[in-house]
Amino acid sequence: MDLIEVIPIETELGESPLWDERTGLLYWIDIHGEEIGALSVTSRKWVLLATRRRFGSIALTSTPGHLLAATASGLEVIMLTNDGVVEVSSIAAPEV
Repeated sequence: MDLIEVIPIETELGESPLWDERTGLLYWIDIHGEEIGALSVTSRKWVLLATRRRFGSIALTSTPGHLLAATASGLEVIMLTNDGVVEVSSIAAPEV
């Protein structure tokens, strides 16, 4: 059995862990904190990026650093940059 390192990360409600083998990043969402977390497994550094979105789930896209997100506003593409900037593009909104 291999031992793994535990890295303490504080979130209100961390959900939907998502591994991106292309970038070596582990993503997750903080539903109550309205943030996306990203952990580099090689550097052991992590970041929480504020999005002002209430997430349900996230998925990888064909473009590294872009995530498909199901939010209270609909389906959105979340674009994460190396300097921590988050850009959001709506692709579908629920009909009310």
